[in-house]
Amino acid sequence: MSPPVPEPSGIAATLGLAALAFAAHKRREK
Repeated sequence: MSPPVPEPSGIAATLGLAALAFAAHKRREK
């Protein structure tokens, strides 16, 4: 899983948003 263009900040932001959305969804589900 290696992005074509190395962008640590962009990847971190994307992962952070995904984690927040996932956590919110799980919390709302329960």
